[in-house]
Amino acid sequence: MFQQMLQVEPDNWIALSNIGYAQFKLGNIEGADLYLARAVEINPYNPAPFLSLGLVRQERGRLDEAAAYLRQAIEIKPAGDGFHEALGGVLRQQGDLDGALREFRKEVEFNPDRPSAREQMNQVETILASRPRQGQGNLR
Repeated sequence: MFQQMLQVEPDNWIALSNIGYAQFKLGNIEGADLYLARAVEINPYNPAPFLSLGLVRQERGRLDEAAAYLRQAIEIKPAGDGFHEALGGVLRQQGDLDGALREFRKEVEFNPDRPSAREQMNQVETILASRPRQGQGNLR
């Protein structure tokens, strides 16, 4: 249906976004990237394609780009369901555990019924609590 829509209206960002998301779910990451990049180019005001493109870029290992797209989604819709959790996942993958924890906490604040965000928040808190603090540890 969305492919047919694009034949009539090639710059329909809704069709592009939906095809891109479907491609992502089917595992066609490269195809998803193309459709979603075009969708955000056409309509920079809807957060959904930015979120999806961020997840695609994360899957491709392009973490800085993923974080940028996820931040754009958050800028458009700060309390978007799963937005902060997605950014937290990227930051965690980059090794920024403090930043990841902040994002997971924001997700839980905005969307308290999201158990995966709470679980990740708890995991990162446990990791951070087990690390030696500055000034502690072996003085050798």
